[in-house]
Amino acid sequence: MDTRHRSGRGSALLILLLVVVTVAGALAALLTVERGRELRTVADGYEDRAFSLAEATVDEAAVLLNANALSVNGDIDWSSDGVDNDGDGLDDEGDEEVSASLSCPWGSDGIDNDVDGQTDETDEKVVRVACVAKIGTSTRGLTGWLKKASANLPNPAAAVYLHDPLANTTFNGNAFRVNGNDTNLDGTPGPHNPLWGIAINGDPSQVISQLGNQQMDNVLGMGGFPSVGTFNPSDPDFIQGIIDQLSPQAGVTLNNYGGTYTGNLGNWQTGNYLITKSNGNLSIGGGSQGAGVLLVDGNLTISGGWEYVGYVFVTGQVIVSGAGGANRLRGALFVGGDVLQGGSSGTDLTVNGTIDLLYSSQALAFVSEALGNYRVEALTEP
Repeated sequence: MDTRHRSGRGSALLILLLVVVTVAGALAALLTVERGRELRTVADGYEDRAFSLAEATVDEAAVLLNANALSVNGDIDWSSDGVDNDGDGLDDEGDEEVSASLSCPWGSDGIDNDVDGQTDETDEKVVRVACVAKIGTSTRGLTGWLKKASANLPNPAAAVYLHDPLANTTFNGNAFRVNGNDTNLDGTPGPHNPLWGIAINGDPSQVISQLGNQQMDNVLGMGGFPSVGTFNPSDPDFIQGIIDQLSPQAGVTLNNYGGTYTGNLGNWQTGNYLITKSNGNLSIGGGSQGAGVLLVDGNLTISGGWEYVGYVFVTGQVIVSGAGGANRLRGALFVGGDVLQGGSSGTDLTVNGTIDLLYSSQALAFVSEALGNYRVEALTEP
């Protein structure tokens, strides 16, 4: 009797032990599976974060290029820049192992990469950004392609546009030339069709009636001479709109500048194109040169020795006095008020020197390209 009871108890203990071992094994297996799943989740998280950091570095490259804070052959390295790039309160820690190298391989390789019959033209100046980001055990590589889009600037209808339908234009003598025929910066003919020499937001006779018989052939362009036509913009306030739009991007701002400004406001020969904003009337001359976009919220007075390449937008009058040397604009002039040569408010002055107002599609294209912004065109993984 006692032997049978002891045997039964032993069997029960053995069965219980087997159950415990089985359950323990199952739990261990489950823990192993869950641990593996956790590690895979962490690894996937590292992968995703590394990709996001590499992607963010491509965006950073575009921002720095647009701010002229990075060259097209520059480098970015978060690991040693002394900056808290990821906003966690730490500088150059382990999870900031992100780097990028920039290059512009198509812009100077002498190859027609886009098969358009041209080599190394503007739309081949694509910047390649090769990024590597490391987080934990994960390393992701990413290549971004940045392309510069031209600035959103208007296509002119004439070398000189007069927004006032009743604009008063006074030209004294023959020491001026307004030419809507496309002219390159080296003086050779440009590729575009002729524009009006002068376009007015009204009846062309308003301008033609104010030209003398000996001045008709000083205004050249579409339709022969005098080349004066009508242009009616869709936006009645587009000159002010352009000024308001571009003013925040101005690299030079002049506030009610006293005297005559004689400094430089850019240089097309060195590729230095600037947006210049004048708050209030501006008098400029004395050998001043510039390139880019000149915005004048007021009247513009031009005196001897002024050279400019690009766009000029003026809300008020443009008053030109050639005293002291020649003046020349290559690009396009947009005038909200009147154009007067030799004086203002109906007062004539003797004109010493010349003024050339020349349409140049090349000049305007250079400005639009230089002031455009890089944007991400594509992302590829190795």
